[in-house]
Amino acid sequence: MSSTVFILTIFTIYTNNKQWNNFSIGLLLMIASLSFRIILELQSVKRKERESIALDNKSFNQYLIKHYNARLKLHYIVTPICFVIYTFGFTMLLPYFKQYFSSGFYNYILISGVLSLFIVAVIIVNGIVKEVGFLKQCRKNGTKSKL
Repeated sequence: MSSTVFILTIFTIYTNNKQWNNFSIGLLLMIASLSFRIILELQSVKRKERESIALDNKSFNQYLIKHYNARLKLHYIVTPICFVIYTFGFTMLLPYFKQYFSSGFYNYILISGVLSLFIVAVIIVNGIVKEVGFLKQCRKNGTKSKL
């Protein structure tokens, strides 16, 4: 995600339009949605590292349950919103690409863009499935420790 933000930022600087239009807004939406999601991810990782250092096994397992429950909210609420905003921003760029590029290159951008969005969606879903598995395992471990 960070490399995409970097590339989009460089592209924005390169195409410096000096005026606001749908192209600028589309790029801003794409950059902002990814940046917001990156910040939330970094905060989550730092919080997990900070909390995990000082906890015993039982407390750590309880913390992990709380952590992964919070991450599920992030995945089911924030991530889809960011994904939709990013996709909307991308679609705002398409008329400009169609106007300024050849039809072959425009079709390449369109197909690769849709394919990239699909691949990212698959990666996100796989990550969510893994974290749901971690949460189930933590809950199972928590039940065993109470027996």
